[in-house]
Amino acid sequence: MKQNMSSETKEQTIKIGNVEIGSKHPPRIIAEIGINHSGDINTAKKLADLAASNGADIIKSQFHIPNEEMSPAAKKVIPPHTSKSIFEIMEDCSLTADEEYEFTMKDYLDLQKLGLKELKNPLNHLCLIKMSDEVLDHNKTLAYFSKSYVLSEKGGNHSYDDFFEKIPLILDYLY
Repeated sequence: MKQNMSSETKEQTIKIGNVEIGSKHPPRIIAEIGINHSGDINTAKKLADLAASNGADIIKSQFHIPNEEMSPAAKKVIPPHTSKSIFEIMEDCSLTADEEYEFTMKDYLDLQKLGLKELKNPLNHLCLIKMSDEVLDHNKTLAYFSKSYVLSEKGGNHSYDDFFEKIPLILDYLY
């Protein structure tokens, strides 16, 4: 992410890849597919195509490896709309190593072999974490970002309900 500040107008611009975001640029539409693909790569592709054909500039989806990223407590969290735990839901929506898609498990394992054990520029990262996140294992997150700027708070949840209160902190960090 690159940031620029015009001296004339004090306009803040963020560049992500080749997309510039700021008051002098058109708004961007981000389609959130989330886990609505239900673990099916063809469904994910159809949803992405549908979003793009309806004007989305950026498409965000979620693919998870529950055993690697989720806390054991997630097996006990049951959302109100279902009888399954959030862990089971994520397992059901995960792609398997058997499926072929653009980013294969082989790709993932190859990247893992490269050993991105730590961040190359840890001070370029700000990590905000709630210790009572019922889904993610905060210990793994704290270990990974141990040399970065970290705001670790007791309580909270995976929804990070007071995120908007942190925006001034995030902006101070970015600018």
